[in-house]
Amino acid sequence: MKRVRRAHIGLFVATVVLYLLVSNLAEFRILDTEWFANASRVYLILGELSYGQMQSYRTMLAVDFMYAIAYTGFLVLSVRFFALERLNRPRLYQAGAVAAVLAGFFDYIENVFILVILNNLPDRLAIAESLGIVSSIKWGAVGLCGAVLFLSALLAGIARLRHSPTG
Repeated sequence: MKRVRRAHIGLFVATVVLYLLVSNLAEFRILDTEWFANASRVYLILGELSYGQMQSYRTMLAVDFMYAIAYTGFLVLSVRFFALERLNRPRLYQAGAVAAVLAGFFDYIENVFILVILNNLPDRLAIAESLGIVSSIKWGAVGLCGAVLFLSALLAGIARLRHSPTG
């Protein structure tokens, strides 16, 4: 149990540090934060970037690969803590864990697509149209995991209040 706690704390720290790195490397509009971008929007956003910003974007995506691993692990362990350890609700945990893993997986696909598109500019690629779908699935999975985590934490808090000596 102590190993899981240490891993949870380590993943939290890694998630925060990598988020700050990604944020500082991407001080321009990026595709990763778009809910959905069709091919026209993809090329509009990328067309606004200078050569230096494109290089920063590539570096940011390299960091984002590590960030996806860190936040996926952190979210899985966070849902585990509330849904399994505090509530003993394995199905709730499974839903949150699957959503977290899907978010990380589609974040990877999104990053690969963006790198391929960046590395082939000014050519227009068919995968640019798919990028919006991949991003939407990623954000949907992040939202679902967030909802499961929030619900689990809320239910765990209510259960704790009900079982407290003053409640």
